[in-house]
Amino acid sequence: MLYVFNTWVIANLVHPVFLYLFFGGADKIFFGDDQLRFYFLALLFSFIFSLPVLIAAWLLFYLIRRLEIGISSKFFIWISVALVLPLITWFCLLGVFGNWDLQSEDLEIILPSSIAAISSIFIRTNQFFKLFN
Repeated sequence: MLYVFNTWVIANLVHPVFLYLFFGGADKIFFGDDQLRFYFLALLFSFIFSLPVLIAAWLLFYLIRRLEIGISSKFFIWISVALVLPLITWFCLLGVFGNWDLQSEDLEIILPSSIAAISSIFIRTNQFFKLFN
């Protein structure tokens, strides 16, 4: 389960970068104090709000490992899980605050999270396949 934890850490480290770029940060030529504050604040919230994703990912990865299918199929399922978990987590977070309506603006938050999760999985592709050899 260390694989899932390390993948989660990498996703959280790159998530603020994708969030920054998604909201127009690429228009800036330099990376100054404001951008560093944004990065560390987004990093903090990313780690806090993604804790339920980590727990769900541990459970789902355990189930994926137990499946009697090929390694590439398991990898595809793992990528699919990474795409869906940020959406489910955000929806549950909305429910905690009493608002079950998923708005189009919410997808602007979910998309960088999903991209970060997929990126971290692709960064750790070799480690994934080593788990099954």
